[in-house]
Amino acid sequence: MPFINEKFTIICKEIFYVLTGALLIFSIMEIAFSGIVSAYININYVLIFWIFFAILILVNNDKN
Repeated sequence: MPFINEKFTIICKEIFYVLTGALLIFSIMEIAFSGIVSAYININYVLIFWIFFAILILVNNDKN
């Protein structure tokens, strides 16, 4: 089932890229205007998901 594994890898990488961009944008917004992001979104949840998908990508690359 390499096709399913390939799709899973692509989806994980795309989510990782989106979360990386979100972390970058949220960090810049938080530096520019203190409290603007943390009032609506907890950045820690985004960071946890980012680390989770990074681990999935690394484990999947190790198996290939």
